[in-house]
Amino acid sequence: MARQPVERVIQEYVELLKQRNVRVAQAILFGSHALGTADEDSDIDVAIISPDLGRNRFAEGVMLKLLTQSVDTSLSPRPYSPQEVEGSTKGTFLHDEIVCKGRVVYGE
Repeated sequence: MARQPVERVIQEYVELLKQRNVRVAQAILFGSHALGTADEDSDIDVAIISPDLGRNRFAEGVMLKLLTQSVDTSLSPRPYSPQEVEGSTKGTFLHDEIVCKGRVVYGE
């Protein structure tokens, strides 16, 4: 089966999250897909920015990953709050890999 375009997969995933009452402010594609170096075995790294996230990274990460089973199991979501993104500093993974090199595919 052919894989759907990454942006479409993320849009479907965001819609599923919204149906589950997760207020998604942004979805930021990062990693190999954002850098244009992905191959057929690459996962889809996506940061989910929501005011409903950022309190318990482990539990939120598990919840987000479980929901990928309904869309595409190659999705690899990471939960962040808007405050974490706004307060990210140079030298951190969030700032250097997601904020600086990532590509917003949902939200502004």
